[in-house]
Amino acid sequence: MLGAVLLSGGLVLSLLSPAPGAQGAAIEYGGLRLPVPAGWQVHHLDREPGRCVRFDRNAIYLGAPVGEPVCPTRVVGRTEALHLTPLAAETASGERRAAGRKRLAHLVVPASPTREAEVLLPEAGVKITASYGSDRSLLQRMLRAGSVGYGRVVGTPAGPPERAKARARKAWTTGPGFDTCSAPTLSTMSAWRGAYAVANIYIGGAARGCAQYNLSKAWVRSVRRMGYRLIPTYVGLQAPCTGLGTRFKAASAGTEGVRAASDAVARARALGIPR
Repeated sequence: MLGAVLLSGGLVLSLLSPAPGAQGAAIEYGGLRLPVPAGWQVHHLDREPGRCVRFDRNAIYLGAPVGEPVCPTRVVGRTEALHLTPLAAETASGERRAAGRKRLAHLVVPASPTREAEVLLPEAGVKITASYGSDRSLLQRMLRAGSVGYGRVVGTPAGPPERAKARARKAWTTGPGFDTCSAPTLSTMSAWRGAYAVANIYIGGAARGCAQYNLSKAWVRSVRRMGYRLIPTYVGLQAPCTGLGTRFKAASAGTEGVRAASDAVARARALGIPR
């Protein structure tokens, strides 16, 4: 099994959180500051690509999910939780900040058949998605104890959606992955998507041991649309000291290495793998 451990560029600005669940702990997101109840977890989604925003446990999630969230197959029920995301807004004036502080002090989390409510705070540049189970008043107390200050307003990235989506694809990711000698069929990839986020593929090389009946440009395009992140692996000639027949010749290893690298690039391009 392969696990990809990668980093991402974040969309979240102005974050501050002490140890999750500590007494007196607080988080700052944009221009909003909130207390964190003891025992609650705080997750920065820009630092945890693939993190699933779950409303069945007490937690505060900050920012928009990066990449495809990896969620368990069975998550049932709701409890008290908050998800704070950027709300497109200009830096508010002092007058609007004052209005925001006053409104927050009297805020009501409305009842909903889905036990989920949205609270918009343009004064802080934040949208709050509130989930509740049996204690909606807990969320109200948390929010009313918060404050709207003069922190940085969190904004959405500039540029057309296509450009933002392209940036998201370039971001690194984390999550469970698998490694099969031969690329599985698309139906198998679809069936496994609920459990895996990353797949290793063998795109070529003199030492690649399995035939690739399924691997093609169309296959790569299809599995990326499913949300997979791919690790392209080129299994080239091995070290001259090994007993394998497919190994570098010590006298010409440099030339053979250049040739293999060129072939790897060509095969990646043929599969539609970006630079």
